[in-house]
Amino acid sequence: MDIPDDAVPPVPPAAPAPGPHGEATDTPRRAGPWADPFGRLAVRSAQVLLVLALTTTVVLGLIQLKLIVIPVLIAVVVAAAVSPVVGALQRRGVPTVLAVWAALVTGLSALGVVIWLVVRGFRREWSELVDAAGRGLAELQAS
Repeated sequence: MDIPDDAVPPVPPAAPAPGPHGEATDTPRRAGPWADPFGRLAVRSAQVLLVLALTTTVVLGLIQLKLIVIPVLIAVVVAAAVSPVVGALQRRGVPTVLAVWAALVTGLSALGVVIWLVVRGFRREWSELVDAAGRGLAELQAS
């Protein structure tokens, strides 16, 4: 069965395949100053310098605000440490406020015991520490 040529619609020419960014590839692209390897290296270097500058600015700003930053960081650390204990107490049916207070009091008590043990150790070894410091100072002055 033969189909006459005038019965078949003409096939339009194939569209050019899109490039990596959706542009047609049949049009020549002008090579810009950033297209070669050195240009890409320059762009990447500028990005690194920008990130370093922003990081430095943030760190210097936080240093200036240390009166605010240090207590906030301590609060974040305490909250992160207390959160699992509070969650466990809440799952056992303890009210939230009571769970928070119980966790804080327990944590502060444990911290107090650790500090007491350290101070007790220093007091017990104090005379030996003073003698060792005196010997070290005399040795430094002799040399």
